[in-house]
Order: sequence, then C-alpha cells, then structure tokens
Amino acid sequence: MKYLYCIISLAALTGCLAAQASAQSGAAREVFGENKEFRTATARAEKSIERYAEQLDKTDKALNKLSRSDSKLQERYKAFSGGLKDLEKAQVKAADDIQKMMAAATDYFAEWDKANMLISDPDLRTDSFRRRSQMFGMYERFASVISGSANDLGPMMTSLRDLNTFFGANITQETVESASKQIQACRDQAQELRDRIDDVRQKLGQLLDEAK
Repeated sequence: MKYLYCIISLAALTGCLAAQASAQSGAAREVFGENKEFRTATARAEKSIERYAEQLDKTDKALNKLSRSDSKLQERYKAFSGGLKDLEKAQVKAADDIQKMMAAATDYFAEWDKANMLISDPDLRTDSFRRRSQMFGMYERFASVISGSANDLGPMMTSLRDLNTFFGANITQETVESASKQIQACRDQAQELRDRIDDVRQKLGQLLDEAK
C-alpha cells in the first residue's frame, strides 16, 4: 500500500512538473510569436512613416514653387494639388500601420508579462522584467512623440487643404501673392512636423533594433 502511494505521488509530481514545463514552453512560443508580429508591424510602420515624410517634402516643395512668378502657375498648382492628394493617402497608410503596430505591441508586452511569471529562477526573472521594462519605456517614448506629431499634423493638413481650395477656385499671381502669409505659415508648420517625424523615426529605429 505504501509502495502504491509512492507511485501515485510520483506520478502526480511528474504530471505537475510536465504541466509546468508545458506552460513555460507555451509561454515562450507565445512571446516569440508576438515578438515576431511586433517586429513585422514595427518595420511596416517605419516604412510607412518614411514614405509619408518623403511625400511631405515633395508637397512642401511644390507649395514653395507655387510662390514663383512665372507663366507656369497652373502647372505648379496641379503639382501641388496632386502632391496633397498623395500626402493624404500616405497619411492614411501610415496611421493604419501605426495603429496595427500599437495593437501588436499590446499583445507582445502582455505575453511577456505572463511568461515572466513562469520563470522560477529569481535572477533570470529579474533580468527579464528589467528588459521588458526597458523596451516598454522605449515604446512609451515613441507613443508620446507620435501623439505630438498627430497634434501638429491636423493644423498643417487643414492649412494645406485651405490653400488647395482657395487656389482651385482662382489661381492667379494676384491670389498667390495675397496668400503669401498663409503659404509661409503652412511651410513653417510642415517644418515643425518634419522635426517631429525625424524624432519618431529615430525612436522607432531604436525600438526595432531592441526588438531583434
């Protein structure tokens, strides 16, 4: 009877250890999978932001050329208007990719937390928590800069659309000159946004390197 009890106890212990090992392996797979999704989404967001930045430069240059006094005013307006449409498309794509990246980040950090709780070695657990905290801090800084960029983006896009509508109704050298103050203000807004985007790209690049 005593022998049978030992066998049952050993079987129970073995089952418990097997369940723990299975849970740890499952947690590791989940974190690895979410990390892959996070890295993929982050890389995609990085490319979309870069394309938006490039289109912003093109649109700003087209607006600057619109201020020139020559016979190609109509042609320059079409270039500016077309550039604005492309900028709006790039904005939608970047916003969508950033949203997907943030959703992937939420899942990634949540799975990382779960996995940390299954690490029995105190030193390994502490190190994992530290690394998780470090990367999450980088992610929070990126999110903060993105939020600031969104605050700059709205007014600038409104200014660009106002100018596009204004010139679309009547594009002459006189109307361009009358809007010179608004053109310069819009270009200043674009420069402020470019500075924000440079900061976003830097922080996003650091985050992507850390996630590898």
